[in-house]
Amino acid sequence: MITTWLHRGLRELVFLVAGLAALVLLAAAALWWWSGSEGSLAWTLRQLARYQPLQVEGVQGSLREGLRIQRLHWQQGGVDVEADDVRLEWQPLALAQRQLRFDQVQAARVRVEDRRPPSPFEPPESLEIPLRIYADQVKIARLDWVSVNNTVTVGDLAGAYSFDGGRHRLQLDDLRWAGGSYRGRATLVARQPLTLDATLQGRFEAPVPGSSAKLALQFNATLQGLLTDLNVQAFLNAPTAAPSLPRGTATASVPASATATARIMPWAGQPIAQAQADFRQLDLAALWPGRLPHTSLSGAMSVQPAATGTWTVAADVSNALAGPWDRARLPINQLSAQGEWRTSGEGLVRHLQARLGGGVLQA
Repeated sequence: MITTWLHRGLRELVFLVAGLAALVLLAAAALWWWSGSEGSLAWTLRQLARYQPLQVEGVQGSLREGLRIQRLHWQQGGVDVEADDVRLEWQPLALAQRQLRFDQVQAARVRVEDRRPPSPFEPPESLEIPLRIYADQVKIARLDWVSVNNTVTVGDLAGAYSFDGGRHRLQLDDLRWAGGSYRGRATLVARQPLTLDATLQGRFEAPVPGSSAKLALQFNATLQGLLTDLNVQAFLNAPTAAPSLPRGTATASVPASATATARIMPWAGQPIAQAQADFRQLDLAALWPGRLPHTSLSGAMSVQPAATGTWTVAADVSNALAGPWDRARLPINQLSAQGEWRTSGEGLVRHLQARLGGGVLQA
């Protein structure tokens, strides 16, 4: 009697478990089918908009296969983000493994406007995030970053990003800014000690004043060390002979080049703890067109720690392309200076001699 009862109970338990499993599979199948329907994405975005200040227009696609949004707008706490023609392709099943996987992230234009007032700048304790993130292909045709003090616009951004739980990795395949193209890579450890290993290469053509020719420039830079204490090396050179400068320029046959090393502490009172640069025929306008004047600088500059909160600064520079400031030139022919800079905001000039505007300035 007891055996019969046990057998019957076990059989009913098996039927119950099988029924529950069937219901779960049926629900999962229904959810999977629904996630591939056209309305699944719009419904999900509407639910998300209930908790976030998010506005979307022109939604197409499904939650499972990917999406296309004509316009996306998010605003909160002084930060305003707008994006046009956004396209996402992802792998939703990866969420079961606590991974967020994007096969493709694209946007025709992204504008980020940060109007928040300045706040204390402190180094992060950790850069860990709950999910592992993989974005295999990222493309943004135009990116505008607007802050209180500056506006930066870059184009044709292409690359990839990943976070494997311990390291952030960024691969920059292309980026256009200020008439140049750039590429590089970076790896940043997410736990203490936060260490960075990054390289950046760039190429751009600089206009030569008084000539229709352009000067092709290339640079390579590396950043290594703790996020709070970085060693930087940068090399700038013209792979071909420089076009001739205007008549009377003594250094016309010398190709442009520059070498710089620095120790940078971004969160210190004086971020540049130490720096040394040697250069010849350096055109500042090539580095930032429209913002810096045309120059042909040759010489050396250095910043060295002298005492607590004090650095010695020395410069010995000649400019073969001196001219009026309102003609996008630097009105200095030659400059020799030595002095100090202190974290209290004081500068001490020990020696200054400059030739400018046909005269001599001594201090």
